Amino acid sequence: MIVAVIPGRRDGKSSFKKLSAYISEGIYQSNESPLKTSWDYLTQYITKESVLNALDDKVEKTIAVEVGNLESLKTAPHEMRAVAARNIRQKDPVYHYILSWPEKERPATQDMFGAARNNLKALGMADHQYIVAIHADTDNLHAHIEVNRVHPKTYKAARLEWAHATLHKAARECELMYGWSHDKGIYEVLDVNGKKHIVRMDTDIARSRGAANRYETWSGEQSLES
Repeated sequence: MIVAVIPGRRDGKSSFKKLSAYISEGIYQSNESPLKTSWDYLTQYITKESVLNALDDKVEKTIAVEVGNLESLKTAPHEMRAVAARNIRQKDPVYHYILSWPEKERPATQDMFGAARNNLKALGMADHQYIVAIHADTDNLHAHIEVNRVHPKTYKAARLEWAHATLHKAARECELMYGWSHDKGIYEVLDVNGKKHIVRMDTDIARSRGAANRYETWSGEQSLES
């Protein structure tokens, strides 16, 4: 699973409304009300298989949407703006990233939603307002995640300085959890003596692994580092 963080606008004027409309485009072909709500804190809008078959190539890009800590998809942008306005220091409250699966993998919708929730939890943003939209208009199934940096109760903004590394590690954890193939990145899954480990592959490790690899090659034994 590949992770890509989408940069915000340089002028700090990213729009909850415009991004929400873009990532959820086509979901109402499911014939579900945009004001649909749930007793749970999650509300899901999923395009039914019969609708996809009937529309054939005319189906738009979005096949499923989940909103979290929000009343409904229709009211989501307004709710997000209202919360963000309570923190005047946060100039760009819109955080947007993408999870993408290899062409050969077709994960279940609920598993993709689960992966999105897992990495939001890793970022410390599980209680923030968010929208997850799954797209099927390319060879690779992918999910857009739009999340409000500002917490809906404390109105504090999430600290995301190390978010990229956190998302990479969370992606590897989800691959192990759901049995998906492993992509490369800041963190990778390595097999050591038949057991899989998630290892950070930064420059310091890469340099030290050179000596460790030479030791293992010449001695035939596992190095202390491994």
